[in-house]
This record gives sequence, structure tokens and C-alpha cells, in this order.
Amino acid sequence: MRICSMDFGGSTVDVLEWENGQIQSIESYESVEISTQRFQDFMRTLRLKIETIDAFRVTGGKSHFFADEFQGIPLVRVDEIQAIGAGGQWLLKETLGNRVPQEALTVSMGTGTCMVASRSLKHVHLGGTGVGGGTFLSLCRLLLQESEPERLIELFNQGDRKKVDLSVRDIVGRDIGRISADMTASNLGKLAYSKEIDFSKADLAAGITNLIGQTIAIASVFAAQAEHLNTIVLTGKLTRIKSIVDIIFEVGKVYGLKMILPKNADYVGAIGAFCKS
Repeated sequence: MRICSMDFGGSTVDVLEWENGQIQSIESYESVEISTQRFQDFMRTLRLKIETIDAFRVTGGKSHFFADEFQGIPLVRVDEIQAIGAGGQWLLKETLGNRVPQEALTVSMGTGTCMVASRSLKHVHLGGTGVGGGTFLSLCRLLLQESEPERLIELFNQGDRKKVDLSVRDIVGRDIGRISADMTASNLGKLAYSKEIDFSKADLAAGITNLIGQTIAIASVFAAQAEHLNTIVLTGKLTRIKSIVDIIFEVGKVYGLKMILPKNADYVGAIGAFCKS
């Protein structure tokens, strides 16, 4: 059976083709204004051979606009939360095989960040944070006048976040509890308390990256702890930025939680739409 699963997110539309439970192709498009007519126009632009598809599975906030069929092919809408949870579990199984835990937290880092607790086949929305890819790109555009991913990555790699962030050592001179003296006490804090700061554009880029990564990481850690979950699956388009993922892993290590970044993590919604159908 050949199935097409689609995730209509805030910034992108992901399209996956499946055959016999295996991914055959992956495409990603810029998000479009969705209406019934626009959906039909969008579908015609895809590289899919529609006549070979047996069923469509769609998720994402815009999927409720769609009819129950397209060109006579059944179309099933999948709740976004259920898709994220199921997608996270599928990705875990693909990564860990038989060692996959039955309980985990899936963190979907898209335009914002959504957190879903999974226990066996039950997926519960815990909440999330408005800090995500949209925040990251907006801050980079406003503060750095940069928006091209390649240029941003170049800046992050060149910068030193310690030039703009206040560390625990800067404030108290030693470790506090489980937090080492080198951990961040205030993101971009040096810019507020010193009139003359020697920092570069690259240093500010590193500070912005740290702000986004640590905010998502701490929210994820506290959500996992509240639900007594030891495994966190990182997913969503923001996982494409290694600097942010590295920061999240650093925080997870401090709190003793297992963080996993699976292959194809950026397509969690479309994967979950297939799994829940």
C-alpha cells in the first residue's frame, strides 16, 4: 500500500511517500495559505504520481481545511498532538530498535516548541513554549540583520557567548548546587550591566543561539521531570541547527536526562500522521 503523509506547519509543508511502512521519498516546501482551492493547486505542484497513491494522511494546524478525499483518494486528518507523539515514538524505535523505552517526551521545535508525553500508545500534550525557530530567526534578523542560515551558522561558529552572557562565576564566583560556575546565569546579561562591552556580531550570534537552546532545553527538562520521564526526543526543523542542539544536549547532561536526536527528526509530524492513520 502506498501512502502520502503530509504535515502543514507554520513555516513549511512536509510531504512523505510511504510504501509497505517504509519512507520512499521526502519533500519539504514553504508553507502556503491554505484553502480548498489552494490545497488543490498545491497538490498539483507536487512531484507525486497521484494515481499511485492509495491514501493521504494529513496533520498540522491547517489540515482542517481539507475535504475527506482528493481526486477520489481518501484523506484522513490526524490530530497534531497525536502525530507528534506517534512520530517521536516511531523515530525512537528506528534509532534504538528493541531498546526503545515505552515512555518518552517528544519535543517538537518548529516555529514554536511543543512537548508531548508518550506512554505506549497514549500521547498527552504537556504544553510548550513560544520560543522556537520563529523567535530565533526574528532575533537574528533584528539584532544581526542576518537571515540566511549558512551565514548564521558561520557567525555562531566564530562567536564566543561568554562575551555577552553572564555566567554563574561572573556573579558569585563558584558553583551553585548542581549548576557549575561556567553555566549561564543571565542570557545576554553583560549587555545590560556594562556600558562598554567588547563583543562582536559573531559573539552576539552565539549569545542568541545560547538563549534559544537553553530556554527550550530547560522547559523540556522540567516537563520531563514533572512527568517522571527520562528520555527526551528532539524533533522539528530547529534540529537542523547543530549549535542549538549541542546546547540542548549540554543542559540535558546537567540534569541526567537522555536526549536523543534521531535521523529524520525534522519530519516528526508527517511521520506521525502516517503512524496514527
